[in-house]
Amino acid sequence: MNRLSIIIFAIGATLLSSCTNTYQGIRDNTMVYSGEIVYDLSTDAENSASKVMVAPGLNGRILTSKVGTVESVGFVNMNAIERGEASQQFNNFGGQDRLWIGPEAEQFGFYFEPGGDFDREKWRVPEPLNEGAMKVISADGQKITLQREMELTNYQSVQFKMRVDREVGVISSMQLNEEIGVSLPEEVEFTASYSLNTLTNTGDKAWSSATGLPTIWILGQYNGGANTVILAPFKTGEESELGPILFDDYFGKVREKTPERLKVSDACAVFKADAKMEGKFGISPRRTTGFAGSYDPDQNLLIICKFDFDPEARFYPTYTWLENNPKPYSGDVFQTYNADSLSNSENSFYELESASPGRELNPGESFNHRHAVFTFQGSETALSAIAEKVLKIKLSEALELLE
Repeated sequence: MNRLSIIIFAIGATLLSSCTNTYQGIRDNTMVYSGEIVYDLSTDAENSASKVMVAPGLNGRILTSKVGTVESVGFVNMNAIERGEASQQFNNFGGQDRLWIGPEAEQFGFYFEPGGDFDREKWRVPEPLNEGAMKVISADGQKITLQREMELTNYQSVQFKMRVDREVGVISSMQLNEEIGVSLPEEVEFTASYSLNTLTNTGDKAWSSATGLPTIWILGQYNGGANTVILAPFKTGEESELGPILFDDYFGKVREKTPERLKVSDACAVFKADAKMEGKFGISPRRTTGFAGSYDPDQNLLIICKFDFDPEARFYPTYTWLENNPKPYSGDVFQTYNADSLSNSENSFYELESASPGRELNPGESFNHRHAVFTFQGSETALSAIAEKVLKIKLSEALELLE
């Protein structure tokens, strides 16, 4: 049985040192900073090495998880946690599942002031997504339900009133075959969690594609590694029918600038996740398999993300920074980003992201998006069998592609 244990840490206590990297240290720091309970979920009640941490005080994100000997699967920026909500641009606390509202830029984006220039100094995360807490509605031992009301204004100065409802829970090994089509090998450690996110139009006007549609955007940050690779499977088929295999021209075309960092096999794209050079690519709803992940051979760690997608949906927004995209609803459902820690030491992460399509909602209507994260630690042989089944590539082949 899954269980939920709540640990309350005195709000007035002194913050632990920012060099503390253990699961326990991250949890204690976060409780002191946020002044709120941090929820500690266990996939297996008998296995203390398998845990998931949820922080309502940091806008309801799944901050990190613990599997086997890996103390923090998610990237957690301890320096930012100690500083608190110090930045009006972006408080990057990290987290392996945080909720944002998309799109980011272009004519319907939320991350630039209306009519402003699209440059990095002007980019900023909307206040309701950058600061504050989500309200805990319920916690029943298996999951946590959170909620937050917010108002956002897009690049066209259109205002949107909305409510976000977020259910976060753990996934047991007994559910693994149903979730991703594999059974757990005996010698492999396992932790898994999900977020089910609901966006409701709480305003008095219908949302229209002509003036922009909010989307549910889930971003997971993970620790970059010298040998870590991102694995993004895709549906094979003719480009005339399914479109390009991937789109890699977010911050300069990756395959032209650094072709050695992004390779494509028969059914999977492989991207270097060392957090040492910025790059990003995405896969469309017609090409995605609904899975993506990463592999760190130095920690024997395999991460798999599973996300909702609809190949027939009309309104997947683009996430490029064009000022006026003639096709603003031709975007990706999966995106992955490798940060640059050489220019900023706090950017030692890569991201695995998924996004919903926008929906033309009438007042009171809602839509959902689910994003799940499965983490495994074990031998390369055992992990490769899982990866080949779900991510369409052997781990040895993926590593060889980037040698």
